[in-house]
Amino acid sequence: MTKTNSHTGQIIKVIFIVLLPLEIIFVNWAIENPQWVEDHYSNGFYPVIQSILSAISSIVPIPIGQLIFYSLFFGLIFWVVKRVIHLIKKKISFGKFAWVMIKNGLFAFSLFNFLFTLTWGLNYHRLKIPEIADLDVKDITREELISLNDTLISRCNRLRSEIITEDDLPITKDEILAKATIGFERAHGHYDFIGYDVFSVKSVLVPEIMSSFTIGGIYFMFTGEANVNMDPPNFLVPAVTCHEMAHQSGFASEDEANFVGYLACQFNPDINFQYSGNLMMLRYSMRSLFRLDSVAYDELAAKLTVDVKEDLRKNREYWQSFYNPIDPLTDAMYDLFLKANDQKEGIKSYSLVTSLMVGELRRSGLVLVE
Repeated sequence: MTKTNSHTGQIIKVIFIVLLPLEIIFVNWAIENPQWVEDHYSNGFYPVIQSILSAISSIVPIPIGQLIFYSLFFGLIFWVVKRVIHLIKKKISFGKFAWVMIKNGLFAFSLFNFLFTLTWGLNYHRLKIPEIADLDVKDITREELISLNDTLISRCNRLRSEIITEDDLPITKDEILAKATIGFERAHGHYDFIGYDVFSVKSVLVPEIMSSFTIGGIYFMFTGEANVNMDPPNFLVPAVTCHEMAHQSGFASEDEANFVGYLACQFNPDINFQYSGNLMMLRYSMRSLFRLDSVAYDELAAKLTVDVKEDLRKNREYWQSFYNPIDPLTDAMYDLFLKANDQKEGIKSYSLVTSLMVGELRRSGLVLVE
């Protein structure tokens, strides 16, 4: 590296370090102004930048974002180890080592925060779905939660009986990726807040790594790619795919991505998507009911057919087969990430989708497609 390039690099680092307080101030301002975020970012700037990134990344069949992540991860480890070795060998003083780590840490955090906020992060602070979709989610009763679960159980039982197989769903991974956008297109005709323009959804490389951290998918905002773990049983994958596509379409919070993903599954003419979406939602709603009324939970669980129970058993066994002793640590880190992005419930926010489902039950009885 020439002296000129080195000097330019140092200037860039200083600029981003100076920008960090301004970034924090702006994000906190955005939290207090969700209508501005909704109008000017989520329905203004974001769809443009997302379409551009997705159009570019969709040209390449492999997940670019995943490759970038692994490259940065291992590159960071190499960089830190190299400087620790220099410290041990006394090639640099401890003071210089500490300064280099702090300076570069602040630069990396500021750069990440800037790009994250620009390409997706402000969606965490947009108006909530109950406001933009006029859903009533207040004062949910025990009876309504029971009614929701009863409806979902009936749906899962019926749909599973129409899928003629005793094993997994008769749909390939490629078919799931190819058909996923159909549900979004049809859902948009009934819910104008759901939009989806550019298809860039890809199967991850080495999915077993994601499974070992109990991750079904991830949206890589810097490339506009929805990355899906295709290793779990097929009855899980369509719903996970639509969940990640919901993130891609601008719904950052996990409960809202679950809800939009559910709607996309229900509007998809493929019965495999419909079953997957209802099964995903049943797991969340039954969990909510169990915490409220375990007796009612047991009574409703008894209504599940043998095939649906078998799918739920396979789901548990699949994830249990990837025991990872550091799972509590990764869960804690993700919980902190969500809370830092205005998701006060942290990792529990996935289950908050139950309130959105009750709101939809109140409005339509969950009769979404005639």
